[in-house]
Amino acid sequence: METSWYPELEAEGTLLAVFRRLLCPDVPLEEMKSWPGRNVVLNRPDRSVNVTLGYTERRFLLQFWLRGAYVASGSTADLAAAAEAARDWAAGATTAEMTTAWPFTEFGAWARACERGEGIEYKWRQLHAHRDEAPQLVPLSRFIERAAAEPRLRAWFPFTSHFTLGFRRTPGRAPAAGVWVTAVRDGGFEVQGPDRETVVVPDVETTVARVLALLDG
Repeated sequence: METSWYPELEAEGTLLAVFRRLLCPDVPLEEMKSWPGRNVVLNRPDRSVNVTLGYTERRFLLQFWLRGAYVASGSTADLAAAAEAARDWAAGATTAEMTTAWPFTEFGAWARACERGEGIEYKWRQLHAHRDEAPQLVPLSRFIERAAAEPRLRAWFPFTSHFTLGFRRTPGRAPAAGVWVTAVRDGGFEVQGPDRETVVVPDVETTVARVLALLDG
């Protein structure tokens, strides 16, 4: 990274110091320890913004979080704009307001769903819509189709890790439930519970039933 891209840091030392100058004193700011001097975090109880420096050109890279879920990103060379966009989101601006005021931000359907409190439902719809297309979902397609019709399962947030499906209570930074589903070659599914016991189940109906029993337990 060329330090000459960021003369503000040469003058003030850290991005945190620059943001403290640009924003109101009551804006809660901190620094991530992973890259000292080159990032700043604005934290509110239900939303936050991470701002880091671009490494290949002058860019301020923004990540927007809502109730623990990463919902949008943004990128601009304008330091003041980056600071003001971060301040607005942390202060409670809506996704529509952010899109209008700051065109360099990308608040899409996922962000709007989370804003409405519909992040879990949105994720199930996405999994179901792409179950026969996305490489990591195709082996799980039959399970996703059946699971999406089960209201008790739809109350959990589904996520994939490689070719395995897991669950947690919310779209945000909640711990995983410890229940994992992986397709096996004979058409069945391998289900692992929180105790790490793994059982191969031959059919999708029994798989859904076992997953529900583990989640309810």
